[in-house]
Amino acid sequence: LPNMLTDYPKYLRKAYEFAVAHDYDYNLRTHHCAVLVKGGTMLGVGYNGPTTNSFVEYYADRARGPRAYSLSTHAELDVIQRYRKKTDLTGSKLYVFRRSFDPAYGVAAMSRPCPICALAIQDHGISRVVYSISDAEYGVMAVSS
Repeated sequence: LPNMLTDYPKYLRKAYEFAVAHDYDYNLRTHHCAVLVKGGTMLGVGYNGPTTNSFVEYYADRARGPRAYSLSTHAELDVIQRYRKKTDLTGSKLYVFRRSFDPAYGVAAMSRPCPICALAIQDHGISRVVYSISDAEYGVMAVSS
């Protein structure tokens, strides 16, 4: 773990570790990892990927309107989709890390959820999102129901 990330919350550091270890599609320009936590227990991990599905497209249509193209799957949507039927996500927290590949910038980059992911986060009762901004900074997004 790089020294500059030591002030990150525990599960945001975990998201970093998972992001570095994951075997991403080499065509992806960004590497995002989302860790879903409820009651201090990690429920699961999600990653961005180059494909889409009806769950992703549903939220994309709600956020941006129908399009003639497909999107990729964001890490937040990946973890929500995989765990929403296994457990009630109400009150859970999401920790999202984006790897930077610009050595001048550092190892972390802005990973605040986009409007598409924000809709899914709100719909599934996730109460808070903690996300990387830079190596020295992270943000907290409180979600209202």
